[in-house]
Amino acid sequence: MYIKLDGNHLIIPDDVTIGYIEGDGEGTELTRAMINAVNSAIEIAYSGSKSIEWKKIYIGREAYEKYGKYLPRESIEDIRKTVFVMKGPLSSNINGHDININIKRILNLYTDVKCITGLPGLSEGKEIFIFSPSIDEVYHFSYDSEDSDMLRQYLQQSFNISIGGDSDIFLKGTSRYRIIKIASKIAEISSLYGIKRTLVADDYTGSHAPLWVYNTLNKMEMPVEIENLYNLYDEMTSESRFNIFIPDSRLSSLIIKIISARTFFGAILGDFISLFESQSRPSFTEEGYDLADPTSFLLASSMMLRRLNFNDAALILRNALNSVYSDGILPASLNLNNGLKCSDFIDAIVKRMKR
Repeated sequence: MYIKLDGNHLIIPDDVTIGYIEGDGEGTELTRAMINAVNSAIEIAYSGSKSIEWKKIYIGREAYEKYGKYLPRESIEDIRKTVFVMKGPLSSNINGHDININIKRILNLYTDVKCITGLPGLSEGKEIFIFSPSIDEVYHFSYDSEDSDMLRQYLQQSFNISIGGDSDIFLKGTSRYRIIKIASKIAEISSLYGIKRTLVADDYTGSHAPLWVYNTLNKMEMPVEIENLYNLYDEMTSESRFNIFIPDSRLSSLIIKIISARTFFGAILGDFISLFESQSRPSFTEEGYDLADPTSFLLASSMMLRRLNFNDAALILRNALNSVYSDGILPASLNLNNGLKCSDFIDAIVKRMKR
């Protein structure tokens, strides 16, 4: 049965239909592993009283083979119908188009959330959620284009702003309405994970976005602080559980890379539609060798289970994942000599669920 909308609330049946996008490259292996683990956790938690019926949604290479399009209209409608979707890795650039960005735009998925999380032996105890706009409204004018010349003249005449003729021009728009809705998603995830503290990054661009988020959360009586962007690294390496809002999605991705976060997962959220993502990029060279690391996708699926209010299943899955890491049982990507193949790694997790 599909998730239904009742006003501003989702009605989630016990036998719920959830969509999945296998994605490209190793996506087939990751998705098969994720579904196996999630189904096992649900069965152990609820003994048949709750279940997921999985609906395949074709996007990417598989969609092109089936429909002749990488992002067919039928698949967009399937996402709208299923509401919650597990999304494998998709190629970011096909014929000059980024499928991931197109999905966000078409479905109005305005919030990007990434969680840096700890596993035994890997930043244990950390739970840092980083929120940002999923799409930056940035417009580029090349220095040698006619549009750039017209824009320079307009800025000079109307605002007395002088920009040299050898400079590219970038314009960025920030929607107050969307930023306030991102703040509501911060509150939603905070409630889901019991996060008590939120830092709002001031990036010193003059953007009002940090203040909009701060004021919105403050009205909700949530603990919130505005923090110097350059102090975030110290906070992220010392504190364990909190949220961060960063006004620029590319900057949030860069921060994760800077702190070398190995275990993180994410989602892109709209008003109701949510896509829970593996953060691995599609690898075509290792496709078919059963070497994909499913950790990120499993963590994302645990988040999806929480959103479904399948909390017992989410806990069983997360505890089993912690257990294998604690015992030094790792996927091949983390231990080339003794690491397990993707399917064997999932088998080890499922065995720990049944203990």
